[in-house]
Formats: sequence, C-alpha cells, structure tokens
Amino acid sequence: MRTVLTTIALLLVALTARAQAPMLTGRVSDAETGLPIEGATITLTRGAAMLDFALSDADGRFALAWKRTDTLTLAVHSLGYKQFVCGVSKPEPLHAALSPEAIALKEVEVEGGRVVLRGDTLRYDLTRYATDKDMYVKDVLRRLPGIDVQAGGRITYNGKAIDHLLVEGIDLTAGRYNQITNNLTAKAVRSAEVVQNYRAIRAMGASLGMDELALNLRLDPDARDQWIVSAQAGVGRGDDWLWEGRLNAMQLGTKRQSLYSYRTNNTGNDLTHELVRLTPGNDAMDLPTFLAQPSLSAPLLRRRLLFNTTHTLSANRIRQWGDDHTLRLQAGYTYDRTTQDRTNTTIYYTGADSVRIDEVYHLHLVSHTAFLDASYEHNGAQRYTSDRLHVAFTSRHGTQQSLAQTTHTAGLTLVNDFRFIRNHDPANIEFNSRLQYTYQPASLWVDGERERYRQHDLYTDTYLSYQHRRAGLTTQLRAGIEANYGHEQATDGGDWFDDRRIDASAAALYLTPGLQLERDKWRVALSAPVRGKRYFENGRTYLLYSPRLSVKHSPSAHWDLSAVALLTRSAGTAIDLYTPIYRKTYRTWYSSSGTMPTTLSQSYSLSADYKRPIHELFARVALSYRNSRANTLSQATVTTDTTLYTRVRRPHHTETWTLNASLSRGVYDWRMKLSLGLTLSRQRGHQMTNGLLRSYRTDLASIDPHLSWDPATWFAFEYSSTLTLSRTRIGGTGTLDALLDMTHQAKLTFTLARALDLSLSADAYSNDLGDGQRKSTILTDATLTYRRHRWRLNASLRNLLNRDAYTYTTYSTTQMHSSWLRLRPREATLSATYQF
Repeated sequence: MRTVLTTIALLLVALTARAQAPMLTGRVSDAETGLPIEGATITLTRGAAMLDFALSDADGRFALAWKRTDTLTLAVHSLGYKQFVCGVSKPEPLHAALSPEAIALKEVEVEGGRVVLRGDTLRYDLTRYATDKDMYVKDVLRRLPGIDVQAGGRITYNGKAIDHLLVEGIDLTAGRYNQITNNLTAKAVRSAEVVQNYRAIRAMGASLGMDELALNLRLDPDARDQWIVSAQAGVGRGDDWLWEGRLNAMQLGTKRQSLYSYRTNNTGNDLTHELVRLTPGNDAMDLPTFLAQPSLSAPLLRRRLLFNTTHTLSANRIRQWGDDHTLRLQAGYTYDRTTQDRTNTTIYYTGADSVRIDEVYHLHLVSHTAFLDASYEHNGAQRYTSDRLHVAFTSRHGTQQSLAQTTHTAGLTLVNDFRFIRNHDPANIEFNSRLQYTYQPASLWVDGERERYRQHDLYTDTYLSYQHRRAGLTTQLRAGIEANYGHEQATDGGDWFDDRRIDASAAALYLTPGLQLERDKWRVALSAPVRGKRYFENGRTYLLYSPRLSVKHSPSAHWDLSAVALLTRSAGTAIDLYTPIYRKTYRTWYSSSGTMPTTLSQSYSLSADYKRPIHELFARVALSYRNSRANTLSQATVTTDTTLYTRVRRPHHTETWTLNASLSRGVYDWRMKLSLGLTLSRQRGHQMTNGLLRSYRTDLASIDPHLSWDPATWFAFEYSSTLTLSRTRIGGTGTLDALLDMTHQAKLTFTLARALDLSLSADAYSNDLGDGQRKSTILTDATLTYRRHRWRLNASLRNLLNRDAYTYTTYSTTQMHSSWLRLRPREATLSATYQF
C-alpha cells in the first residue's frame, strides 16, 4: 500500500508541474435578446478538414483544446440562427452572437413536436402540455411521456430516478427539489430537458461511474430573474377545525437564485417530504441505531390516514460569479405532530403450531428536524474545488399509550467535505477529505421503567485518486483510508456502566482500481474496490470487496442495452458487536451475541431502454438476479408476551429474481398519456422461529396502468390503478392463501364556466385478508375551483361517504400481518391562493 501511495504522490507532483494545456473558450448567445444558446455546434476546421467540435452548455459556453499554431476557421451554427464564422489564430475568449433566421420548409407538415431529441438531451415543450387547470410545475410534469412523479415527489425518467433537478442549469436545492416542483407555478416554465450522461463536475470528463441523469427546467423569459410570490390560506371543518397555509417567494435566474417557503396544515397533506433529499447525496454517513420510531405506512394514499399538524420553513440561496464560482446557502426546519389509531395482528408460523399477537396502537409522534448547509464550489474545465459544511439535528418523541410505551430518539450530525480535482488533459488528480461527528441519544420508557442508549462517533475518510484518459480508454486508481472513533452504550435507567459499553472504533484501508473502454457504440467499465477493515472491539480484520463489470451498447439513437455483474462481500456494523441483551420495544428484545455478520452476494442485471420521442414512446425492461450467502441468521423466539431476536451462527442463502417493465406513450392528437408498469418477483430464503429453521418462497406480481386524457378544454380524465397478487409458501407444503389487492383511482374534471372547474374523484380499494375474507373500501371527494386572474379559490369535500377504517393484509417471510387503520372523516375546506 505504501508503494501505491508513493507512486500516486509522485504522479501528482509531476502533473502539477506540467503546463496547463491552453483552451479556446467562448460563449454563444442570441444577438437580439442576449440570452445564451444551448446545444449550438462549434466546429474548428482547417480547409475542408474538421479538427475538433463541441456543443455549447446551458450557459452558452464552450471549450476546445488548442494545439495549433496556424490560423483556423471557427464556425458556430444552431437551428433557427444564421451561421457565425471567424478566423482564429490563438486561444482568446470569443463571443458568438447569432442572429435569428427564419427557416422555410416546403411541403412539410409537422405534427406533435412536443418532444425533441438532440444528442443526449430530450426536450419537452411544456407550453404544449400545460392547461389552465395546472397550478404548479409538478402538475405538468405528470403528463410528460416517459416522466413519472411518485407520491413522495421523486421524479423518474423511463423508470430511472433523476440525479439532478436544475432550473436554468443551476441546482438551487441540492436535491431537495420538492421545494421547486411543489411551489414553482406551471406558467413560469417553458420547457423541461432530460440530459443523459450529465456531467455535474466539468473537470472530471468521462469518468468512471459518472453516468448521471439530469432534469433541467427552462423558464419563460418573463419569469426569469423575476420574483415569483404566492400565498395560500384555507380553513375547514371535520371532527375538528382545519387549516392550511402557504407563503413562498422565489427568484430564478441564470446567475443567482433564491427560494423561501413556509407551509403548514393539519389536513393530512404530508409536508415531511418537502425538505427530504430526493437525489443521491453525501449529507452524512448514517450510524446504526438501537431504537427506531414506528412508521406510518399502508397501501393507500397517505392523506387518507395522516392525522397531522405540520409546519415547514426553508430558505435557499445560490449565487454564481464569473464562469465557475458558486456559493450556496440552505436551511430548513420541520415540526410535525402525528397521531394514528390502528390494530395489528401478526401470526408467526412455527410448524405444527403458530403464535398470534394482537396489538392496539394509539400513536402520538412529535418530531423536529433541522439542517443547515453552506458550500462553495469552483467548477472549472481544468480545476474543481468545493468545500461543504452540513449540520443536521433531529428529535422524535413517540408515545403509544395503549402499550404503555414511550420512545425518544435524537441525533446531531456535523459534516465537512472538501474536494479538489485537477485536470491535466488527458489525466486528472482528485483529493477528497471528509470529517464527521455524530451523537445519537435515545430513551425507552415501558410501564414507567426507563432504558437509555447513546452513541458517539468521530469519522474521517480521505482518498487520493488518479485518472487517465486516452483514445477512449479511461483508467483510474483510488487509494484511501477511513477511520472512526466512538462508543455505544446502554443502561437500564441508572448510571452508565462500562459492562454495557462497547468500543465502536474501526479503521480501513481501501484501494479501487478501475478502467473504462469506449468504442463507437460500446462502453465497458470494470472496477474492483478492495477494503481491509478492522474493528478494535473484537480485534478482527475483515477483507471486503465489490468488483463490478458493466457493459453498455447503444446500437441506435433509440436503444440503450446494458448488462451489469457485481460480486460483493460485506460485513455488519459495530452495533452487531454489542453483546448485552437490550430492549427495542415494550415486548421486543435483541441480542447479537457478539457475532459479526458477513455476506457474500452475487448480483446480475440486464436492461433495455427504448425511446422514440417523435412518437412520444418510451419503454424499459430490466431483469435482475441476486444470490446472497450469510454466515449468521436472526432467530426469533416468540411467545404471546415477548419476542427475542438473537443472531446465531448459521450459514444460509437468499435469492431473488425481479422483472421490471415500464411503457409510456403520449398521443398528441388526443392529448393523452398512457403508461403501464409491471413487476414480477420471486424470493427464496430461510427463517428461524422458536428453534425451527423453515424455508420460504414469496411470489409477487404487480401491474400499474395509468391514463391521463384532456380531450377538450372543458373536460379532463385521469385514472390509475395497482393490482398486486402475492403468494407465500412456507416449508415444503405449507402455502398461505393468495392475496389479491386492487386499488383504483379516478378523477373527472369539468369546466362548468370559463374559469370554474368541478373535480370528482374516487379511490376504490379491495383487499384479501386471508381465510377467504375480503374487504372493499370506497373513498370519494369533490372540489370546486374558481380561477380569476391571479386568484384561485377552492372548495373541497373529502371522504363524502364518511368511511372510517381501512383493513389490509401482507406477508413477510414466515409471518402474516393484518392491520386496521382509522381514516380521516368527512371534511370540508375552503382555500384561496394569490400570486403576486
């Protein structure tokens, strides 16, 4: 390892000493408006021979390597503009102002045209999809073929989650983009661009593992750099008085952006997702916890069962100066109080007999979450520097009166990330250093008795990486060290004793070689991370590795085919070394026996993506297989009063097959979007209950059709459903009843007058409960909306039939869970929204 690090250090010194290769840079803009032109083609030629080319980015900027001494011809052209041509003899900054030019097309009739593909960028004309009924940009995004907006706000393109959401090429919220899609008005956005193979860090070039997906929103010129302010207030009545409010202000430009928002309600609208990061990020390394708060989940719309009081406040500010410098400040706070009544029945199948546990929950959960981010970034073509400070605080207090249980969990996290990349074409050097401190206290009260837990951890991770690119071949070598110093401790309510404390400290050295080969329409990438990690508590070192091979082939502009193979050896965490038995709930205890779990997993996947934008057709199919072998198994010892989970040494394996398919089709003439999702899966494994080892097999099939249709200005129709069939087999002969669950959601919207809309919606649920029982539930709503200039008035009646409960059943390995939940009653609300 010392030899490798010495070699990398010498390379760093050598590369730093080299003279930076000169670059010919410039900017392309509209001669009349001065706005940047994205996707313009820049070519550098000598006579009839083309020497190099580039495309302008979102800011209209481009860069070409300059390796010449003679005078060359630079040409800039873009559809709808006159060509710009000039002579270039040295690498000086250029400004190409293109004059608009009309294009005459003879005997050509263009239909559709709402979706245009140019290179790796797919552009949707949102003005062709939006209607007067749309309030926020998320309402329009739902209609785009190939685009889906999930219940929590996450956006996917052709079945894959986006990695960046940008506005005018700027990532204002650093992945917390619900603040934009839930607050930015639909009329302010002109187009949406899906950018494949997006490069957030310009100095990285075609790096390994940088196949990112971005969604960029282009604003209407009248909305760009202008303050967009809106306010909403509403009241209502159900069992109690209801309210909802919203006040947000945003200014979105090409160099600076701001977004300030406050939202509150107690109407069941879940605001806890508002400040959640929805894209991959590096906020913090999560520590395993002793205790966890109960979650509120059920296979129906969350607003039907959520009894809440929520306030959320956020502020985002970003500023760019020069071409490459960015300063971003973010802060957010959420207060949420939730109550829920439910009854759970869990049956553990233990062979000839079974154990049934009935629980009645009256949950009251209060949570506070806050964060603060400050980051600086220099994102140049030759150099990248960033430093980011992240502070996060959480506190959750849950009381279950019927179970005489109270749980309190909290956490404080401080993170500083520094990253530096130097590009010496065709190579670059990267240095990254992270320092993090985490403190997690927790308490559990059961029948007046208290148990306390606490975790401290100081963590650091530093690595150095060298990458070289030549003739389509990229090689990379990363070497680093990570270490953490901390402890985990529990007490039965008295003093903190050393016999219930473990050392959570560990250290690891890791090395990641990799290479990527690009030839024509093929890309092959191989990486082989190797890590040696030592836990000081048990004095053992674990060799961990995760080699990965991926192959991608793009035979045409319509098809992307890929295959991935991955082998992973992983180990547990320090909390698995905690030997004392500790309590997790009023009836549940846990013991790891000090055994460190290790797992060897094989994963394989095949996928095919198809897109034909001119027909608004998008499709994807993916087949995956995973086989995991572990050295330990969690054994459950279950009685009617208690459950003890013990980790025991017992090799076993689990395998999973999954097939996912999606189809999305837009029909321009009918103003329609059709989509269909399909999931098939099978899982095999073993479960140990009361000393009996039993195999299980779970099969699941799910289909999700969706239809959005706006055939006329006075009528709109939306329908979606989910049909799920699941079956579990336990042991060689025991097969549980198949469960067929169906959900149907339909919404009709009529324009009664020029600006008066009536919406009628219904949710129908039909669930198998096992033993031949079936339960159906229908929930209906009605909303009247009046639109006038900047005003929007809403009157709503929810749960018109006043259904009070919902019941469903699920299978989990060798267990069956049935739940009854209280629903929100019939409610009436009035609200008014005004855009300043």
